[in-house]
Amino acid sequence: MSVTDRDPPATAAAPDFPPLMKGLAAGPANPFAIACDQARRGVDSGLVAWSVTETRARAALVLAPEVALEPAMAAMIACAVGLQNALGVLAPPESAVHLEWSGGIRLNGGHCGGLHVAAPLRDPAALPDWLVVGF
Repeated sequence: MSVTDRDPPATAAAPDFPPLMKGLAAGPANPFAIACDQARRGVDSGLVAWSVTETRARAALVLAPEVALEPAMAAMIACAVGLQNALGVLAPPESAVHLEWSGGIRLNGGHCGGLHVAAPLRDPAALPDWLVVGF
């Protein structure tokens, strides 16, 4: 079978989001940067900017914390555990999905991505207007 006889790769369909979330396709652009820009402009929490290509899946979630930045950072941990569970369900049963303290994600020991977070301020006692968690 030659390369031209193979089926073309399937393109990713737009994901379905729950009622309180809204998706924003980022195309080849960085969803984290788009989510941060939208958060600065005052978008409602629940926006998920996303991008899926043949080699990479990326997404970022805009949140509106009701607590100071320090306790609000627990959102990154919650998102990391959710992503870990999702990868664990999608991967074969013998796959190991581990989280690193620095935000990295490892699949069977190999680095396969990471999480990062942004907020409009750095004072841990201040209440941020928004928080963006991306992977």
